[in-house]
Amino acid sequence: MQTDTSKFAMWRACIAVMHLDGHVSAHERDWMRDKLDTLPLSNDQKMTLINDLRGGANLDNLVPFITEAKDRAFLLHLIRVIGHLDNDFSEAEKEAFAKLEQLVLARLNLEEIQTQAQKFEDDSYKNNELDNRSSMFEAVFKNIVNFLTNR
Repeated sequence: MQTDTSKFAMWRACIAVMHLDGHVSAHERDWMRDKLDTLPLSNDQKMTLINDLRGGANLDNLVPFITEAKDRAFLLHLIRVIGHLDNDFSEAEKEAFAKLEQLVLARLNLEEIQTQAQKFEDDSYKNNELDNRSSMFEAVFKNIVNFLTNR
């Protein structure tokens, strides 16, 4: 079995993050070895990751190969996880996180996402049938909600 290029680059970038503070702790090494045992990697991919774990890899060189947004977002999460494995979220790790965060967020239209989420919420209040037709309180409450959301 083999992991796709984007995801594999993401795992290599995780190892690069481990090396940012100048040393790989026992906790970080154990965490990565656990990943090597459970991830669907080819033998060549495992060897590459093992070599990266020994000698490091360049994060800046790997990020362009992380082409899937979900892989970049997951790496962003993993930078925080890795940064706290050794109880020392170093300045280099914080900088890598901030840099990657900008990369991930740059491709998102946050205004459009917020507008769509608001529409979903507004639509969920409109034209809902009463759950209990005999409840005067529910009828009054739903009428107030409809009035407020239909402005």
